[in-house]
Amino acid sequence: MNKSNYYRIWLLGVVCGSCFVTLFYMISVVMSTKDSEIPQSNFEVVDTYNGCDIIKWQDPHYREYKFFLDCSNKKQ
Repeated sequence: MNKSNYYRIWLLGVVCGSCFVTLFYMISVVMSTKDSEIPQSNFEVVDTYNGCDIIKWQDPHYREYKFFLDCSNKKQ
């Protein structure tokens, strides 16, 4: 066996070994993840204005609030 073949076999062993390690790691990560529930958005009535409700809405993925007027329960 000459030096060139030795390095080829050694490199093939390193590549295959790292592929197997990565495969086992990824399988363990996928198996350990749980089914996460989709978080629901949050609506909250914070105040009233001229008989309408002021609703604060927050998307659970972002740190921002949006405010809306809900006049569906206002008597005309």
